[in-house]
Amino acid sequence: MSYSGCAEDILNVMKLARKKKVPIIVITAFPNSPFAKISNVLLSYSCNIYDDLQYLHVARICEIAVIGVLQTGIVNHMIEKNDPRLKDLKYAITSKRVK
Repeated sequence: MSYSGCAEDILNVMKLARKKKVPIIVITAFPNSPFAKISNVLLSYSCNIYDDLQYLHVARICEIAVIGVLQTGIVNHMIEKNDPRLKDLKYAITSKRVK
């Protein structure tokens, strides 16, 4: 997950993972970035955000929104399939809440 999709150290790790046939999912604002080009699955959001520290929080909100949509899709799929793991998932989330 990277706004620019250009962090050199992360790109090097991604290249190593790719050699080992590890699936790579990328969330970025730039669909033509180096990260996007090496990914197996690309999830991108609007890049109409200034590349400036003052606006960094906007990119983070976009990334969190993409993760939220994925989570919702997975849970809905589990509900449709009556997946028995859904009960365990719910327990894992609710069992440690402060009452």
